[in-house]
Amino acid sequence: MQLEEILHGASDPGVGRIKLQWWREEIERAFRGEARHPTAVVLERSFSCFALTKRLLRDAIDAVDTELSHAGHPRFASLEPFLEQMGTLWALSGLINGYRDEHTPDALKQLGSACELTFLIQNLPRDMALGRPHLPLDEAEREEVHLDQPVNPNDRDGLRRFVETQAKRASERLDEALERLPARDRFSQLHSLILGNIYRATLREIAKDGFRVGEHYIALTPLRKLWIAWSTRRKEAARSGR
Repeated sequence: MQLEEILHGASDPGVGRIKLQWWREEIERAFRGEARHPTAVVLERSFSCFALTKRLLRDAIDAVDTELSHAGHPRFASLEPFLEQMGTLWALSGLINGYRDEHTPDALKQLGSACELTFLIQNLPRDMALGRPHLPLDEAEREEVHLDQPVNPNDRDGLRRFVETQAKRASERLDEALERLPARDRFSQLHSLILGNIYRATLREIAKDGFRVGEHYIALTPLRKLWIAWSTRRKEAARSGR
């Protein structure tokens, strides 16, 4: 979440890089037992219990750093490595939470990748306004949409079609990942399941609204998210016999 805020919230890439450098230094402090940020403090406690490496966390920071420099990906294939790197953080979360099935990390990686793609779709107008779109340029060009500039009212129909294509891709990947997560580990990975279901519900709201993310921001209410969290926990508890 901290990395996403830097990627999508920093209007100036230079400021974003300063924040990323702070996180690189914070990770070094955490490995020395001197973490300052609450998130790093939690990681610090995990280092002694799990096989967490500096390289894994640094790679995630470097992926965001590289993404700050992008003025768009020519094709979806060039976006995939970034999505996979963000998915790796979800696999890391799974390690901390504990798992028994060897397929769980890959399922969590796929789930995290699909959720990151959904986040990019949801925040597309903001990224366009910053001149740093992350979604594939070739697919936008087919709809005569210019992702490297703020939303143009004349492009709305094309933008809706473009968003529909991206949302369909994200939805298929999200559904597959949620189904792939092994039954024996689902309750221990409840946090990831809840987030996955929240993102899936967000995609459904985007579709219900006609894929108009370029016209207004679409997000779930806190109460809706709370209900999803409660219902997911109830369902998974029943499935695991708890």
